[in-house]
Amino acid sequence: MKEPWTDALSRRDLLCRGITGLVLFPSVVNCSLVSCQAAWAFAQDQEAPAGSKNPSQSDSKGVGYFAPRKLDMKFGMKFNSNDNFCTNLFATLAFPTDWPEQTVQIKQSNIPPNAQWQYRDLPPNAPVTARQLVMSIPAMQPNSQMELIFEVQIEKSFISAPTDPSIFVIPKKTPKELNWFMGNSPLIDAGASDIKRIVKSIKDSKPATAWEHVEKIYDWVRENIEYTNGPIRNTREAMKDKRGDCEEMTGIFIALCRASNIPARCVWIPNHCYPEFYLEDQEGQGHWIPC
Repeated sequence: MKEPWTDALSRRDLLCRGITGLVLFPSVVNCSLVSCQAAWAFAQDQEAPAGSKNPSQSDSKGVGYFAPRKLDMKFGMKFNSNDNFCTNLFATLAFPTDWPEQTVQIKQSNIPPNAQWQYRDLPPNAPVTARQLVMSIPAMQPNSQMELIFEVQIEKSFISAPTDPSIFVIPKKTPKELNWFMGNSPLIDAGASDIKRIVKSIKDSKPATAWEHVEKIYDWVRENIEYTNGPIRNTREAMKDKRGDCEEMTGIFIALCRASNIPARCVWIPNHCYPEFYLEDQEGQGHWIPC
């Protein structure tokens, strides 16, 4: 059986490539067209630095973090009013988010006096899984430009595999704030009959631990769903055809976890996605674990 862990697990590194894209945004009021250049962040796999502590030697029996390092990132938006007088401009941009293995600090910002910005956490009124930077400009004169630039420092660590995964358990009662990650979601049907049937067969095999239960879910997806590129589809269609790419395989894994009373969610990065599942350690502390 192939383990869902590598030696070290980490969310993909965000590396700024500068202002590269050109996107056209229709304005909200009194402006036919505004051009906006946005900084894009790309994901890139990186190995742990040489000489860093081996995850297998982690002091923690559960999920641990090691080899912290700092990354500098510069991003923002550049507005051009063209030949128009523009009012009530509004734009959003993805913003790095604090995670257990990552902290984000704004080092410097260049914001014009008449521009405003704030964070918007998503989903609203729930644990933050994504953060947007919301920018607004009351007015721009014709043939003018405006830049909103942020420089941030991200300190991030690699996630180490647990040395004793048997300590993890399925939550006896799902915390209220995690209800977002249970049941059905767009394109994910955790209540489908095929999903319930597979979960029943896994339970009937009597996995010794919650970790082994998740491993069986992982193995089923890898052994029964053929990796095939294509447009995104819902889990019912992918289960019927027994094929799909990272989106369908992630969706099926999430559906099987949720049908097993294990909270699960999708992590999106440029050109890829992967699932995370939630288990608690022997002290009742919850952990989101990437798969």
